[in-house]
Amino acid sequence: NREMNGECVERIRTGFNFRTVGPSVDNTVTPGREQFPYQADFTVVDFAFNVYLTEMSFGKASIVSGVKNIFDRKYREPFFDIVQPERNAYVALQVNF
Repeated sequence: NREMNGECVERIRTGFNFRTVGPSVDNTVTPGREQFPYQADFTVVDFAFNVYLTEMSFGKASIVSGVKNIFDRKYREPFFDIVQPERNAYVALQVNF
């Protein structure tokens, strides 16, 4: 968290997010299948870079960006049988009014 003295930027915040899913069992009764197939466990690391802009007449705005799944690992969420996207980047403008 770094304070800025510029006219447009109030502060910049960076960070890492770590998420781990351990082995589990699907005990849901579903016709046609006995157990949900997925990778037993995984860890995903994301990096975030946010620029918070100074308040304007319409409200607060920030530029939200980052890289998800930095280490480019394929994985499947429990109860969602589609391989999740590998590494991907994003940028968005968030406005709170």
